[in-house]
Amino acid sequence: MTGWQQGSDEQIAGFSGGIDIPELMHPSGLAAPEPGAATEAELTAAEAEREAAEAALARPVVEDADPPRPRRGARLARAVLAGRRRGGIVELLGVAALAGGAVFGSFPAMLAGWALAYWSPRLSPRAGQWATFGMPALVATGYGVWLMGRAGGYWGEALADGQANELLRDDWPTLLRLAGLASAALLLFLARRPVKEG
Repeated sequence: MTGWQQGSDEQIAGFSGGIDIPELMHPSGLAAPEPGAATEAELTAAEAEREAAEAALARPVVEDADPPRPRRGARLARAVLAGRRRGGIVELLGVAALAGGAVFGSFPAMLAGWALAYWSPRLSPRAGQWATFGMPALVATGYGVWLMGRAGGYWGEALADGQANELLRDDWPTLLRLAGLASAALLLFLARRPVKEG
C-alpha cells in the first residue's frame, strides 16, 4: 500500500515518529513535582528530628544525685535521739523540768531540774556541777557586769543612787528563767554526746 513503509527493527511498520501525550504520562494532568525550597526544608526538619531522637536514646540515664532531704525538724530529732549517748532518762527529765520551768515561770520545776542535773548518774560530777551551778553563775556574772557598766555610765546614762537595786528587783525573774534555759541547754548537750566505742 501507498503510505505504508516497511519499518526497521526499531519501528512498527506504517508508523513514523513517536507518541508524546502528557495526559497519558500523568493522568491527573499535573506535572511531576520538582524538589524545591519547601521540600528541602521538610527534609531538613525530618533529619533534625531523627537526630534529636537518636541523641535522646543515646543519652545515659542519670540518677538523682541529690535525693530529697528530710525536713530540719526530723533531722534534729534523729540527731538527738539516735545512737548511744552519755545521758539517759534522768538527764532528759532534768532538761524537760528546766526548760518547762523557764518557759512557764515555775521555780519548783527549775529546782527539780537542777537537782536531777546534780544527781545525774551517767554524767561526771564536774559536768553535773556545771549544769547545776555553773550556768546560773555565768548568767549572774554577765548581769552583774552589765549593771556595773550602767552604774558607771558606760552603757547609757549613769544610774542614780538606789536605781541598781530597783533594776535587780525587776529583772531577777527574767534572770532566773535565763539561768534555767542555759542549764537545760548545757545538760542536753552533755547528755546527748555520743559514747566513744572501745
